[in-house]
Amino acid sequence: MGARQWTQRGTLVSALFFVGCTPAAHAPRASTDAGHASAELGGDVVAVVNGEAITRADIALRARNDHSDATAALRALEDERLWAQAARDRGYGDGPAVADAARRASVRALLAQLEAEVPPSSVDPEAVRARFEATRQQYDLPERRDVVHVLLPVPDGAAAEVDAAMHARAIGMARRLADADPSAREAILNAFDAEPGGVHAEPVNGVAATTPFDEDFIHAIFSQPTAGVLPEPVRAYDGWHVIWVRAVHAASEPVFAEHAQEVAASLLAEARARKLSELIAQLRASIHVALDEEVVRREFAQLESAP
Repeated sequence: MGARQWTQRGTLVSALFFVGCTPAAHAPRASTDAGHASAELGGDVVAVVNGEAITRADIALRARNDHSDATAALRALEDERLWAQAARDRGYGDGPAVADAARRASVRALLAQLEAEVPPSSVDPEAVRARFEATRQQYDLPERRDVVHVLLPVPDGAAAEVDAAMHARAIGMARRLADADPSAREAILNAFDAEPGGVHAEPVNGVAATTPFDEDFIHAIFSQPTAGVLPEPVRAYDGWHVIWVRAVHAASEPVFAEHAQEVAASLLAEARARKLSELIAQLRASIHVALDEEVVRREFAQLESAP
């Protein structure tokens, strides 16, 4: 169980997407495991989960590892200890002390058990079809084009004469590329790459009208119905572009059979995430979690202001 999996409740659910459960009733232990002193709030202790301390240093380390804030780090540490407690209650990792490695192993064992409680077979085929129909636009494939563009860079603030010279050079390149047999164009592109002035040829496949490129660049790519070298170079923010549209891929509508498995997996993940959230809520209700709100506010303020 990696640290990032516990960044916050939402991240916990998505990272452990395979988990789901309808937990059996297990009475929480009245005291901590042997070898753990029952911690109390105060000093460096910010929270206590069933007698197990969460310290300011724990929170600071988790926040750094997860690239999160202190609030998310505290919640992650709380959830981790709740899960470990649930794992011990089910017989995983019992012993006089549960080290970090044992805790992680016991939680993984519990998660494997919970996964089996919401199997793939629990997903209703009719629900899969309904979800596909409701979200079919997500699976649409718009028209896409494979292109190669040759950039002739024009520095910011360049004189008009410099821009005009690059434009004229780009026109000559476009004509040379258009006049060549398609089988010879790759060699010409390599020759362009070798020219001075930072000229660079680059292939870009699967460009759609919605691809977040320069607006004039996109407009030019879709300006003619078929593949071929565009007769006019395109001026974009970084310079002049010579464009060769190598292939045109027609738009296509999604086919249910091609996406049914993906949709079913999404529904399964959602079902398991709901069960996971239910279990976390039950654990929070049944296992004592102590927080001193004033300590939390004070310690968090210090953590957030630390370099």
